Amino acid sequence: MKTLQRRLRDGQSSIIFVNQNFDTVSLISNAVKSYKNEEEISLIQIDLRQVTSFFEAATNLINDYVLSDDALSSLNSEFMSGGSYFLKLIQFLFLREQLDGKRALLFINEFQKLSEFEDMEVPEGDINNFGKRLTPGKVFLKRLRSLLQNQQHSFLIASGSDASILNLFSEYHEPFFKAAIRLKFNSNEG
Repeated sequence: MKTLQRRLRDGQSSIIFVNQNFDTVSLISNAVKSYKNEEEISLIQIDLRQVTSFFEAATNLINDYVLSDDALSSLNSEFMSGGSYFLKLIQFLFLREQLDGKRALLFINEFQKLSEFEDMEVPEGDINNFGKRLTPGKVFLKRLRSLLQNQQHSFLIASGSDASILNLFSEYHEPFFKAAIRLKFNSNEG
């Protein structure tokens, strides 16, 4: 828990790989609550355990953060696919928290599922280092990384129970290569 609190203080993006029985959602929530005594930090929590598409993730985000119709209309998302809309919502939440003077922590549980979702348009020019067209999930991850890099007071904690999450941060051709430090927890810490 102390290591996690240091990451919160430093604004260091982190990755947590744990088994499915480990309650990362409670761990992160408790760490943020205890850290809030020191500094104002806002938790934007996205849990993908039961989610199968970007559109579903976006709908959950709208419901979880009770975004009004006025706020949503400002996104100008009439012709956006699920992935693009989901990114716009995350960007909107970052901006809202920063306007309130808070640092924003984006916590995504089961992060690796983002690479599997298919409901996002892939422009013709989006190819990988090997000349192959990127999947919708990879395009989303590429754009999410870019969004995070352009936020001054925001950072990411990604957790997952599938080993593929580690590849997303450790393989040089992945958008999140070296973008986070791995945190290790025992099964009795949560």
